[in-house]
This record gives sequence, C-alpha cells and structure tokens, in this order.
Amino acid sequence: MIKEQTPIFFDPSYTRGKVVKRLFILGSFFIFFLLISIIISIIIKPHLPQVAFTTPSLIHYRQPTHKNKQSKIPILPKDTTEYKTSEDPINMQAFSVERDDASFQSLKDHIAHIDTLYPERMTISSSGMQLINPEKTKRTLDFLKQYGQETKIFPTIQNFDSVTNTRKTDLLKQILPSTGQRLNLIQQVTDFLVKNNADGISIDFEELPDSLQGYFIQFLRELSINCKNN
Repeated sequence: MIKEQTPIFFDPSYTRGKVVKRLFILGSFFIFFLLISIIISIIIKPHLPQVAFTTPSLIHYRQPTHKNKQSKIPILPKDTTEYKTSEDPINMQAFSVERDDASFQSLKDHIAHIDTLYPERMTISSSGMQLINPEKTKRTLDFLKQYGQETKIFPTIQNFDSVTNTRKTDLLKQILPSTGQRLNLIQQVTDFLVKNNADGISIDFEELPDSLQGYFIQFLRELSINCKNN
C-alpha cells in the first residue's frame, strides 16, 4: 500500500506564507526608499566649498645673500641657495660637450642667453684627473673669457670613457677607497677650478656600486672643503 506523501512546502495554516509576504513587503519598501534617495541626491546638488588651487611658482636658484650676519647657521658662499620667486628672471642653464663641434657652435650662438654653463670637461684616470679634450677645452675657455664673462661656469667631471663608450667603474673602485688617490684627484680638480676661475663643479659619476657610496660621500666632503679653502 502506497503511503500518501505530504508536499514539502505544505502549509495549511499559512504560517510561512505570512512571513514570506511580510519580508517581501519590507524588502519592497526598502528598495523603494533607496531609489527615492538616489533620485533626490541626483536632482539636488549639495553646495560644496570652493577649493583654491594655485599654480606653484617655478623654482630657480641663485647665490645666497649675506644680510643676516647674526644668524647662528653659517652661510657658505656657493654652497647655500635660496629660492627665487616667479617674479625673478629665469636662470637659463645649459650643458655643453666640448668634444662635439656642433655643441660648441650652439654655445657660441646662445652664450648671450646662458646664465649657468656645465661643460663636459674632465674625466678620471689612473693618475687622477685628465681633460677629455685639452685642445677643445682651451678653445672653449678662450671663447668664454671673451664672451662669457657674465656666465657662471661649473665644469663637469665624469667617469665616462668616450673611446670604449663605457663607464670607468673599476677605476672608481680603485680611486675612491684609497685616501692617497682620492686626495690626489681632489687636488688636481681643485687646481683646475682655481686656475680657470670656475664658479663650482658638477660631479657625474654614474653606475656607482653600493659598495662605493660611503667613499663617494667622503670624496664630496673632502672636495667641498678643499674648494672652500682655495
């Protein structure tokens, strides 16, 4: 005899139906009010305060003034800088590659507009410092003495080998950790700067390994002190 099976959702007293109906009604009200809120927020735009965005002034550099002689912090010439405002004249800076005739011609064409020049002039060698191209360096120096009196000159020393087109990383590993070789390089560079009345120096040592970072910082400190004393 087959037993009569009761349906799974059999609810003769309609108890579950009432619960489901109430949940459905509550859900409908929630969705209705949510849609109304979204529509109102789209129609009514809130008043937000204006944010004043300003365009930052271009920052340029110049030599520090020495008006405040009572300052506890010493002001070192050519070592400390202050910011120019956008009302100050623009400081035009340029790089030159002395072994390149086209670069020299460009320098001649624009020298009247250049405030600061960074000529690629020196490289490191096993004996210290050497000029990249002595003949063309003299040509540039002679030109600047005649036409570039108002231009500040910061000769660049680098570790680039123009013959092999590589960086002299191994030579830096030899020079920088050695106190004698490091001081020899510093003295040669300082003598060149003083002899040619340079305003400073630009250091372009690239591909410097992490193991030389401390020696490089020491090199910069010693070079700075030596230049100030001369």
